[in-house]
Amino acid sequence: MDMFHRHRQADEHDLATMALECALQIPEYRPEALVWKGIEALPQDPKLAFIYLLNAAHAFPLRADIHALLGRSIIAQGQPLLANRYMSNAWQKLPADASLRMMLWQARRLSG
Repeated sequence: MDMFHRHRQADEHDLATMALECALQIPEYRPEALVWKGIEALPQDPKLAFIYLLNAAHAFPLRADIHALLGRSIIAQGQPLLANRYMSNAWQKLPADASLRMMLWQARRLSG
């Protein structure tokens, strides 16, 4: 993952993509690579982003940022009611996290 981050920070997109694909094949790097694949897919394909992020959330159940990204991917799919339910559950598990609270408010606003 260090190689991916170095290439990403240097704006070497092709090399970063190759490093990320390699990281997906290594069990100890796979969860973090799934997060980055989800972030990368979110603007163009929120359904694909959801798949990557959901798998990452299983590996990192206490990472609020991943749950917030999952909520964003659900909203981007046009499912604000589902996002509201998902974010409510995530916020109950991690109530101190501001990113979850903000995403929950957004989901509630859109679903109301």
